Amino acid sequence: MHNLEWADPPDVIAARRAEAEAAGWTGPVSIDIIGDIDTTMAERVGALLDAAPRAEHVVITIDSPGGRFPAALDIHALLAGHPAKRKVARIRRAESAAILVAMAADWRVAEPGAVILLHAAAMPASAARLTAAAHREAARHLGWLDGQTAKLMERRTGTAAKVFMDAMQDEAPSSIDWCLRYGVVNEVFHE
Repeated sequence: MHNLEWADPPDVIAARRAEAEAAGWTGPVSIDIIGDIDTTMAERVGALLDAAPRAEHVVITIDSPGGRFPAALDIHALLAGHPAKRKVARIRRAESAAILVAMAADWRVAEPGAVILLHAAAMPASAARLTAAAHREAARHLGWLDGQTAKLMERRTGTAAKVFMDAMQDEAPSSIDWCLRYGVVNEVFHE
């Protein structure tokens, strides 16, 4: 299911949007990304979006430490490919792979005290015996994932990918001011 192009082409999404508009928009659909992102969560998001093909708005609540990169990529593609006129992410916590889900939204709102962490991809520890060649290949693949993430963020924010590559070099959450400056979030929710 992993779509390495990150989402359907714009003309496909535009055709879906035209069909939904012609058939009549329906109310919003709410998607909760709470906890670890995994295949089960991606399947649940897919089912919710499939059940609401004409939803005019998608509201995504994110409170996640991240999880499996392929599942987050699938969720991003599902959300980005939905024809809704507006997709809004309300972010409590978007760490690690959860940032990919947030980037599918057209408008990203940080709640007060939100935690947003962008860091380099990592592989889970393995008991398998890895040779030097396998380590080099793993490092190449992880670097490619980091580059793809930075390019996606560049497309979604208008900020140069290098800014995000630089930010991935530590394990510290980004300040909300930094996130606003570089378009990771568009506003901070004030009650």
